[in-house]
Amino acid sequence: MSSSKKVIGVVPCTETCLPGPSVQVYLHPRSLNLADASRYAGVSQWTLSEAIMNGDLPAKWAGRNRIVLVTDLNNWLDSLDTVQPSSAPSIQERKKHSSGAA
Repeated sequence: MSSSKKVIGVVPCTETCLPGPSVQVYLHPRSLNLADASRYAGVSQWTLSEAIMNGDLPAKWAGRNRIVLVTDLNNWLDSLDTVQPSSAPSIQERKKHSSGAA
């Protein structure tokens, strides 16, 4: 993960180990390495690598690692085709029987 992070929330800490108030700070990463990006997107690392090689998903070099900006990853996910309902006869027949139509 990249070291560029943004604070997105501060909440009171529920466990106090030291006297006085304490808080937990939640950080939102600006970029992800391919392993983390694939977990975030729910796809394989190969799918992301292929999208990068095809020019569909922008990536950057951070040393020897490729990283993807979260905004670019979200835009790529939004650009993917929507799965259309099946028009296969067997599916249509099942739909008829499950809805109670004769």
